[in-house]
Amino acid sequence: MENEYLGEFNHDYGGGSSRAPSPMPSPPASPRQHDLPPVVPSQTHPLPRVPPALSPAHSHYGSLPQSTSTPALLAPPPPPPMGPRLPPYPSHPPLSSLIMLESSTKVVKEVDDERQNTSDLKRESVGLDSDEEVHNGVHANMVPGEHLRPRLYDAYVERMKQHLQESATSSFVQVRTHPPVEEQMHASMRYGAVLVSDHDKAIDGIIDPYWSGINPHFSTDTVFASSSQANLEKMLWEDALLDAQKVIIINPSSYLGYQLKHAALHGARRYDEAIKTFEIMLSRLDNAPEMQLRELRQQYLSLSEADNAIQKVIHAQLDDAPLRLLDTTSGLLCDREAQICAFKLSTEFKGLLSFVIKHADIRMERIKEVVAFHFRCVMLSHMWEEKEPLLHDIKDKVVYKLNPVGGIVKLQSFCKTARDAGYRWAWIDTCCIDQNNNVELQKSLNSMFIWYRHSALTIVYLADVPTLSKFGALTRSAWNTRGWTLPEFLAPKIVLFYQRDWTLYLNDRSCNHKESVTIMGELENATGINAQALVTFRPGMAGAREKLRWASTRVTTVQEDVAYSLFGIFGIHIPIIYGEKKQNALGRLLQEIVAQSGDITALDWVGKSSEFNSCLPADISSYKNPSCALPPLTEDDIRTSVSWLQNAVDIDVALKLYSQLDNLGAPHFTNRRLRLPCIAFSVTEVRRSRAQDQESYFAYEIKAYGLHDLLTTTEDKLTQFSRSKPTLQTFLLVRPWDPYLLELPDFADNPHGVDNWSVPGSMFRDTLSMFSSETGSINPQLHLRALRLIVHLGQPFNAFLLARQRGGEYKRIASDHNITAQVKDLAGSIHKMHVRTLEIL
Repeated sequence: MENEYLGEFNHDYGGGSSRAPSPMPSPPASPRQHDLPPVVPSQTHPLPRVPPALSPAHSHYGSLPQSTSTPALLAPPPPPPMGPRLPPYPSHPPLSSLIMLESSTKVVKEVDDERQNTSDLKRESVGLDSDEEVHNGVHANMVPGEHLRPRLYDAYVERMKQHLQESATSSFVQVRTHPPVEEQMHASMRYGAVLVSDHDKAIDGIIDPYWSGINPHFSTDTVFASSSQANLEKMLWEDALLDAQKVIIINPSSYLGYQLKHAALHGARRYDEAIKTFEIMLSRLDNAPEMQLRELRQQYLSLSEADNAIQKVIHAQLDDAPLRLLDTTSGLLCDREAQICAFKLSTEFKGLLSFVIKHADIRMERIKEVVAFHFRCVMLSHMWEEKEPLLHDIKDKVVYKLNPVGGIVKLQSFCKTARDAGYRWAWIDTCCIDQNNNVELQKSLNSMFIWYRHSALTIVYLADVPTLSKFGALTRSAWNTRGWTLPEFLAPKIVLFYQRDWTLYLNDRSCNHKESVTIMGELENATGINAQALVTFRPGMAGAREKLRWASTRVTTVQEDVAYSLFGIFGIHIPIIYGEKKQNALGRLLQEIVAQSGDITALDWVGKSSEFNSCLPADISSYKNPSCALPPLTEDDIRTSVSWLQNAVDIDVALKLYSQLDNLGAPHFTNRRLRLPCIAFSVTEVRRSRAQDQESYFAYEIKAYGLHDLLTTTEDKLTQFSRSKPTLQTFLLVRPWDPYLLELPDFADNPHGVDNWSVPGSMFRDTLSMFSSETGSINPQLHLRALRLIVHLGQPFNAFLLARQRGGEYKRIASDHNITAQVKDLAGSIHKMHVRTLEIL
């Protein structure tokens, strides 16, 4: 029972404190024995061990004489009730290598001080006077073996010194461990272990190994663990660290002290030390013999696992960031690798790593938050000057040390402004892109909108707006006329305008000028873009015609950029081919818009036809005029017309037309050829009207089956013909098919999805079930839908004039104004509507 209670006596014992030692205990009613609640040992949690020479199985640091009567002071205590045992100390004396030599020296000094105090106290406790008889160093009133106590205590102190000195350089060994802090705290309260209120007594027990040896109701590491935990909760990091160090000194085999030490170091933001301490804690758990403790290891991540999780988030974050960024703190241009390296050397990364390893379930939200904050980037929107610094001008140079001339001044001011605003990273299109690397240039131009979209802040520099400008100066800035500045303003969510001297425009110190009603009102007047659209813009195909109008007045230095600058606005990613010329670049953009969205409003323009395709304009300015908005029908108008058509239209003809239109596909381009679904009307006469000719334009009167006569003007000279003088060339007036006229739910739910442009035959085939097989009658709902379509087709529409070519294809005849056509007789013109898909060059 004594061995189970005290444990094996082949372990060194160490401890240290600055507190005074306790006096010799009085038998048997020692106040310490009465005050301290008992610790209940068990097979798995024995009480802390003491050196064999100091154990109560020996007589006060010496062997007890073999006697039938043992003094009450030295009598072994009765066996305590069974309960959980604290884990035994290891058989290996060295402590962790992370206990610094300075700390060890301090502890040894404390032990030296306490030795002298203890000697005095022990001398007083046995009533030793100079007048009393002493024989061979043995006092007459001494308990047998007491004369050995000072020498053994000195030996203990010397061993403690050696023990601490070795711990400063020795590597950690495989050790046994304690349960988690929380488990020990609960066990301490449940089984009566010493709590924080007994802190003074615990320290005395550490200082005086003799006291610890004769008092089995003691667990000093648990006391300091409780104190450390309490200090952690109070955020007293240094006090918590000191207590954690004592836990490690008392029981170096336990992971408990390292867990507390990591928490204290993490709280004190000493992250490098915290991470190293955590590694030691994991090693304790990895090598624990108990299955329960090895399973506890699964609650934590290894450093490599945590680092890999952070790396994934970093790469995901940088996918939407520029390839090169300016470090505003150092003034250096950094590539992707240098950016990641800078983060890993930062306090943010080390603190994040120290946090993440504590949790088996990876805290992705916390990782994303820290990574996103570190890599926040400020983008610049500006007008290029004659001399701008390029990549080779600043590579491997400190921006702030460059000669402040030309564009360098702007670059330096931009970096300083971003740095002063609290941002580390900045980007400018002049020197952060390798203009000579076609692959990088193409990737950058295709990604630029996304970069601005994900920027933490976009600074708009107005070089032509002088200091202390009044309201209206922004409206007159040339910045509003440049092609690239449109997406640079629409993309970001937070924008600030700066004047020539890098002060805020109108001295507006709000955090986001997009929230300024005054400034947004100026931009609306300058650009013709609704202020709400400027603030809430979203990229994509929705409202394609209106977005093209926004860009119609913009100019670019490089002609192809008039199209390339719009890629991000529409969410389009196609190759950048400088040298292909403006018409080709714009043609590729427009064909992609039509192909992806099925939006035929991009074909609504006036001006000259493009060499890319005659249905597309030669210049972006052709979209300057708003789309021709014809007056919509009210629901009352539709119902009135349907009521009249019920008795005027052959329902079978109406249903056939409905079916044909429902089966039409979406418009698409193939090798620059447009396949356009439409309703075609044959032209019967083309006659020139000289009286209405305009400068460089010819005016023609046009007649077609089922349509009212109309007048158009064009630069093209047309062949005149009539019924009496026919021609071999065929002309058509066509209505590009708009599937919204079917009023299908698919389009109402997702009006911009190309996949919903047409569901060939699906609606019509489904509605065939509306016919009654028994009576052959028509379902009223199907009848109503067909008649509503006829009403829509009777409204005015924007028509294309097409001329047939020798190969059977058609070309669009461009006009300087919209060609507005309308059917003559709504009921009778149904027979003259030919549903076709034409190929247009």
